[in-house]
Amino acid sequence: MDARVAIAYDFQAQWAWMGPAMPSTGVDYPEIAQLVHRLLRERGITADVVHPSADLRGYDVIVVPTLYLVSDADAANLRKAAEDGAQLLVTYVSGLVDECDHVRLGGYPGAFADLLGIRVEELAPLLDGQQIALSRGTGSRWSEFATAIDAEVLITYAEAPLAGRPALTRRRLGDGGAWYAGTRCDDDTWRAVLTDIVEAASTIPEPSELPTS
Repeated sequence: MDARVAIAYDFQAQWAWMGPAMPSTGVDYPEIAQLVHRLLRERGITADVVHPSADLRGYDVIVVPTLYLVSDADAANLRKAAEDGAQLLVTYVSGLVDECDHVRLGGYPGAFADLLGIRVEELAPLLDGQQIALSRGTGSRWSEFATAIDAEVLITYAEAPLAGRPALTRRRLGDGGAWYAGTRCDDDTWRAVLTDIVEAASTIPEPSELPTS
């Protein structure tokens, strides 16, 4: 069976994030991609790892983890997939710089701000080992002072100074959707969020419907 889930991964973005003077040393570029792949495999769901410029037709869920560097063309490709009906999940540290590693003007999350319907006023990386309470689970690694402009807030931060601020949002786009995670949720919360996204992409078969061999 062809994979219906894609994880957008770009080594150029990984190399750029490894440069000096980044806002956090606790964010590991591959971490969320690997976590999502593992949690989906637990459900019996296969995910392709693709470049953001790939042909995304046929994918019902597309995860964009920590895509720090992205070109306008690749951002537009991901946006079109959501507008065409895919459920697109973008995480923190995505869209911040262009392909030349120039910081995008106009506010964060940069290339994806309009698509996601949120604005991030201030980045708030967390210290190593630090956790922040959420309305659903806990967050670590990263947090943000964000405002939902045109998006539904699904999870909020539950402690100062971010209490009430959005940590997970969703913007509906016809049959598709654009989700944004502003923190590294704990594994159980990530598992639940991925379940919600897979259920929103109703054409992905449940594990009981998947081949056994």
